[in-house]
Amino acid sequence: MREKQKWASIRDYDIYPVNDKMDRSVYEKRKAGGQVKRIYSDCYYCGGVVSERIIPREIRWHGKLFIIEDVPVGVCGQCGEKVIIPEVASDIDLILQNKKEPEKTIQVPVFSLY
Repeated sequence: MREKQKWASIRDYDIYPVNDKMDRSVYEKRKAGGQVKRIYSDCYYCGGVVSERIIPREIRWHGKLFIIEDVPVGVCGQCGEKVIIPEVASDIDLILQNKKEPEKTIQVPVFSLY
C-alpha cells in the first residue's frame, strides 16, 4: 500500500503532492545558484518515474496572467503530471502577492475563438 502524500496548496490555481523524503536544503542551494536536482517519489497518479525539470509556469491569478520562469518542477515521464515542493510554492505565492518586482513585462495578445 502506498504511503499517504502530504499536499502543498497553491491557492487559486493548483494542488500538488509533495514527497516527504525531499531534502529541503537542496532547494536552498538552487536558490543560491547551485544546480542540484531533487529526487522525487513515483507519480501519485500513475506510478511513473518523476524527474525534475526547470520550466516556465503560466498562472492566472485574480484575473491577471503571470509567467514565472525557471521553476523547478517534478514531471512524470509517463502521464505528465507535475509536482512542486512547498518552498517553491511559497516563492510563487510571494511573487503573486506583489512582494517581488518582475524582471520584465511583456504584452500578450488575447483572442476570442467565437
